[in-house]
Amino acid sequence: MKLLDKLTKWFFKTTKIEVNQDWRLVALDTNRENIDLKEQLKGVNQRYHDKCVENEILYQRIADLEKLLEV
Repeated sequence: MKLLDKLTKWFFKTTKIEVNQDWRLVALDTNRENIDLKEQLKGVNQRYHDKCVENEILYQRIADLEKLLEV
């Protein structure tokens, strides 16, 4: 066990370990970024849905016009 303790002490002395002391701020910033990305995704999904509905209406109008021209 003493050998393990010596190795552990040597490793931590030779390796710089960055410890973020203010992890709460990092978590808060990450959470805010996540919320912002979710909002952006909702907007993109809504625009995509709107375009799909618009395309469906246009395809229906084209089909109606084709029927009129056949008569």
